[in-house]
Amino acid sequence: MDVLNANKYVVNGRVYRRNVPLEAAQGGGLRTTAIERFDLPDVDDDYDSDQDFEKTNVDNVGDEIVEQSTTNTKVTATPAAPAADHYGIVYNERKRAFMTEISFPEELLGRLIGTKGTTKKNIEDSTGAKIDIPKRGYAGPVGIASPSRESVERCYDRIEMIIFDGRKRLPFTHFVMFPALEPQVVNAHVKLIDSIRGSADVDEACKDPSIFMPPTKLHLTIIPLWLFGEKEIKATASILDEAVFNFGVENSGGVDVKLKGLSHFGDEDLDSVRVVYAKVVDSPKAQDLADQIASKLVTAGYGQEPRGGKVKLHLTVLNTKYLDTDDKEKQVIDATGLFKQFGHVEYGNFKVNQVHLCTMGATDANTGGYPVIHTSSI
Repeated sequence: MDVLNANKYVVNGRVYRRNVPLEAAQGGGLRTTAIERFDLPDVDDDYDSDQDFEKTNVDNVGDEIVEQSTTNTKVTATPAAPAADHYGIVYNERKRAFMTEISFPEELLGRLIGTKGTTKKNIEDSTGAKIDIPKRGYAGPVGIASPSRESVERCYDRIEMIIFDGRKRLPFTHFVMFPALEPQVVNAHVKLIDSIRGSADVDEACKDPSIFMPPTKLHLTIIPLWLFGEKEIKATASILDEAVFNFGVENSGGVDVKLKGLSHFGDEDLDSVRVVYAKVVDSPKAQDLADQIASKLVTAGYGQEPRGGKVKLHLTVLNTKYLDTDDKEKQVIDATGLFKQFGHVEYGNFKVNQVHLCTMGATDANTGGYPVIHTSSI
């Protein structure tokens, strides 16, 4: 690739560099280096009521695009063996079309369709590819097809950008963490809960059993994630394996963690606390690994960059969001007495030798902990 004259396109005012397509690498020719304009219009966050986008099997999409002109693309595709690449493209001999699918959250389909279908049509016209969208209420991937492999790649890229920008509007689905289930940590946590609930000097609101982190779910959060579909989950697992493997080359056998003292999130005063946590101190290797993992997942577009660029490792002791109330004023506690009596508590030292990818907000029926989707061993 000519770095100074790389292929580019613009989406909503941002310039993106386009990698050399496989066809060009095989001698199929390069697209011109002129910047292509692609400004997405404002879109609805729900399906447009005037359109009924039926879901058809991606295998049928080729019937609609075989006769489609490829003048919007600078490359004419030739049948080739499917490549094991990011796009997962296959060539259908009968349809004479390149095809692929991309996992797309149903909550964001309105942003892909656009007002009266304008965004979908804009992408199709600009890339020369046909987009197949699931019918409302039916989960499934978005299909892409075109006689040109490069058209499929360009269409895939632009759909990915919609996902990248739109996923931040949705709740997190997963998170990466260090488990903290060593016996001494669990015992210290249970002892602290019992002491808080039995203390006459602690405000009654701090004693509600529902606000304490269950001992079976103790962990150090590294980064929350938005993951949509099995492909993104597998990609995240690969990122974790690679990061942990590279780290473990010089740090085999796990990393040491020290939990000492309590703190709380935010700038709120002690009389209006929402979260109390045990502080991670003097644990440089654990911090380094957490920062490396978070950085890689942010770069992949699956997570949000931690404040200040550093992961704030901590073990949650209690969180008022678990209170069974809609009254915002009751979702804070006066932790003055709690911190005065227990602020210097120590959970002790333990060794972390695994990194877990877990489902957010769920419970494993067998363990009582978070459902673990993937484990990377240090």
